[in-house]
Amino acid sequence: MGDKDQQPEVSALVHIPDSIYLDEPTELQDQATVATDEQPEVVVELSNAKLESSQPVQGMAQRQFNAGGEMAFSERSALNQLNVDVPYPVATRNGIMALLTSALAIGILYAVCFQGMDILPQLSFTIFCPIAFFVLAKILSMFGYLHNRESLLFAVPIVVLSLMNGIFSTSGYTYGNIAFMHVLFAAFILTAVSKKPLDLYSFDGMGKVVLTILGHWTTLFTIVRGLIADRKKDKGSSKIYKILIGAFIALPLLIVITSLLATADMVFHRFLTELVSNSVRGLRRIDFFFIVTFCVVTVYCTGYIWNAKNISSRRNIDFRTMPLDTTIGATFLALINALFLLFSVIQVVYLFTGGIFSLPGSIVYSEYARQGFFQLLAVTIINFAVIYVLLTFFSDAVEKPIIRKMLYMLLAFTLVLIASSFFRMFLYMNVYAATPLRLAVVTFLVAELVLIVITAMKLKDPKSPFIKRFILTLFVFYIIANVTASGYVSARVNVALFLSDSQMRWIHVNSAGPDGLVVYRPFLESDNYIFDGRHIIRRDEANVPYFFTGENTELTYEDVVHRLSRKSDAWQNWSLIEHLGRR
Repeated sequence: MGDKDQQPEVSALVHIPDSIYLDEPTELQDQATVATDEQPEVVVELSNAKLESSQPVQGMAQRQFNAGGEMAFSERSALNQLNVDVPYPVATRNGIMALLTSALAIGILYAVCFQGMDILPQLSFTIFCPIAFFVLAKILSMFGYLHNRESLLFAVPIVVLSLMNGIFSTSGYTYGNIAFMHVLFAAFILTAVSKKPLDLYSFDGMGKVVLTILGHWTTLFTIVRGLIADRKKDKGSSKIYKILIGAFIALPLLIVITSLLATADMVFHRFLTELVSNSVRGLRRIDFFFIVTFCVVTVYCTGYIWNAKNISSRRNIDFRTMPLDTTIGATFLALINALFLLFSVIQVVYLFTGGIFSLPGSIVYSEYARQGFFQLLAVTIINFAVIYVLLTFFSDAVEKPIIRKMLYMLLAFTLVLIASSFFRMFLYMNVYAATPLRLAVVTFLVAELVLIVITAMKLKDPKSPFIKRFILTLFVFYIIANVTASGYVSARVNVALFLSDSQMRWIHVNSAGPDGLVVYRPFLESDNYIFDGRHIIRRDEANVPYFFTGENTELTYEDVVHRLSRKSDAWQNWSLIEHLGRR
């Protein structure tokens, strides 16, 4: 063999910075320093070398060049050398450990906030959601996945919605807010990690939101597998192992010093005793369900980012609309509009005129005008559903003049239905008081007025973002309904009607729930009003309602609070308005 064959193999080490992405070709330096045992410095010329890879490179990776010009690749971390799709390929081992620590912390926080048969998502919900958002945004930034910083604006609706549970007592909105919070978090992370435009309001975007919420449940186990494989290749002692050794050595000394300090200072002894007592009390809450909740949430959180990143990178699926047959569409809308035309004439003649025209048969106007608002609300929802389907699934519906005119007519009749429902509802509340459900109807009717404007804009300008405006309007009014349809606001409305010249002669205390007590307390403790356990009336009321059972002098205000607020005194169940009513 010649001297050329006996030439020793030379390895080149080209250091690549942490967290560099190789989705696009990257120019290397024209020169690289080569280190060997025999020669301290050898320079290998690299002419326009490019790194091409679909996966990012972790840590301080090494590219090795042998004497024959062949290039071999190796990394210090074994996470990317598994024969599986390794999660978080751009992260170093420290980044992975930060992710796992964050997932563990969120799992513990979730279990503390929500686990327990007597625990309600109130103050705990207000605390958990902003913390989870901050941790998620921090991890995204650490991994370099925060591609769209505008996504951080999702913090506003997340914080506002989380505050609702901490301000008002439990209602249907308390649990509806949890569902909406999942959607907000999924929309935030999809927007943050996406490298290409993402339309969350399209059917494809909505599907991606649902898939993100479902999570990726194998990520944690893949990471642990990679860390174990990486640990086997690490011959030196890890920092964690050294920390454990230091703590083990310090433990006996800490026990001796703590005992001496506790006997020397009474305040320190009291503080230490309370600390241990509270810790033991907290440990008693750790049961089987606590552990299961913690494990499930930790597994879910670990794969949350990776799942969203995979979903956001999928090819967008275009929604295909269908052509609308003019004859079928016109016939369909004409029949519906004819029915609404007849109904609208009746509303104008008999309802809006205040009983000027005689009602047929033995129908009394006061009874006629105070019913039917829920049914009318259901009809308006059906109308908007019809309009939504026509404008979304049929591409040429707006372009056909006769269909567009028919839709304008349907919008006009829907406006009459909303006005009729408003009129009936206000007449009813003027006599029978406001409840959270009735105020929710009023709030949704206002939202429908806004939807009519948005739909009219779509009919005038087919290019206007109809679906986006439609969804955002519903979401904004849902947040508003958290306030307007609360027991506190309904109690305020009832007191205003009760003290005015309206026909309302009593207040139903139970309808407002515990949030109404802070408003009703002056009436319950006053001698000018009578309370029978459910209703409040004036002591000098001439026409006492037939259902009024008489004054209940044995029922104190504290008894009413206890009856309306049947929940434990755990800190997770605290809410502001209810707390003000208990003071």
